[in-house]
Amino acid sequence: SAPNFEAPADSNSDNTYTVEVTASDGQGGSAPLTLEVTVTDVNEAPMLTGATKVSVAENTAGTLYTATASDPENDALTYTLSGTDAALFNLDANSGALSFKSAPDFEAPADAGGNNVYDVILTASDGSLSSAPQALSITVTDVNEAPVFSTANKVSVTENTIAVTTLVATDADGDLLTYSLTGGADQALFTLDANSGALSFKSAPNFEAPADS
Repeated sequence: SAPNFEAPADSNSDNTYTVEVTASDGQGGSAPLTLEVTVTDVNEAPMLTGATKVSVAENTAGTLYTATASDPENDALTYTLSGTDAALFNLDANSGALSFKSAPDFEAPADAGGNNVYDVILTASDGSLSSAPQALSITVTDVNEAPVFSTANKVSVTENTIAVTTLVATDADGDLLTYSLTGGADQALFTLDANSGALSFKSAPNFEAPADS
């Protein structure tokens, strides 16, 4: 089989193979020859060895994947990125660390397919030769996000008025919301409809006789 410089099979493991051959004339005469065959190194392309699929939670910042490769000559490698969604990522050419430029949002996918699967292509180079390109798919998974109030945190009402305001919150995941009173020095003076978010005084306030704390 063809010799491999990086894995020599000769007796001294130094890539010098020694054989002895003899030429015979058939009449009793012969001549021996010791032959040394030296195998020289040829630069070989690196090979990417990392996973081809990875999943990350939405809103992930920082390194989500690190490209890895092997090189027969153990040369220092650099990495490059291409592919459909490459513009959405940063790649450290020396370490192979891959990260989103902006943390992904499951509810607003930015990938070309609009399906939260981001497709890129990685390549490793030893400075002379490049690896075969490796496709990498990054799937962004959903994370439950807390609702956000859009109601102002200050409201004015005239005295003798029961109704105060209707609380409104939005949920990025589209979940059904319920509302509850959970604190505040004057919590006991109010009622809140858990489903509609309607906030009311239990008794109409009297400006001339304030009951707040």
